[in-house]
Amino acid sequence: FTAKKAAKRSWVLLALLYAPGLVFLARENMGVLMAVDFRFVLFGYAEVPPQLSPWYAAFVLYQAGYVLAALVIIMRWGLSAGLIREKKQALTMGWVTVVSLVLCCIADILLPNLGIFILPGISSVLILIWAGGIIYAIRRYRLMTMTLDYASRRIVKVMNEMLILLDHHGHIDAINQKAERIF
Repeated sequence: FTAKKAAKRSWVLLALLYAPGLVFLARENMGVLMAVDFRFVLFGYAEVPPQLSPWYAAFVLYQAGYVLAALVIIMRWGLSAGLIREKKQALTMGWVTVVSLVLCCIADILLPNLGIFILPGISSVLILIWAGGIIYAIRRYRLMTMTLDYASRRIVKVMNEMLILLDHHGHIDAINQKAERIF
């Protein structure tokens, strides 16, 4: 690919990713997309979804598609990861994504469409399960942990200049690729 073709391809990809969201946003601002009414239930109000609305069905599929795509990306990363902790991170993130998605779909999509209004719209609260699982994975398995040793070795590795690091005894501690090529 030339640079022009790659740039054009990325613009097309971005348009395909963002266009549905913009269409749904415009639809919500011009009419009914998610709720035609609200019903009082024990702990608040439940949304009454529009029955047999193709817009509503398309929006639910759009949202589920993006969540499932993220789930596939997480699982592929976990399967290809070299470290056990990264595999465990991906597994934890995948499971909390599945659990929160299933609970949200039951509480805010399935039950209201079946005419069962026993729960208020709680998917925004159920998303806390997902956020808590991600935070747990980050803290438990040290995702995104940046240590001084890791940062310094990474910087040495990607430097274009020749660099040799010595310890306090004068022994070579680290050497980058440019120095390796010369020696």
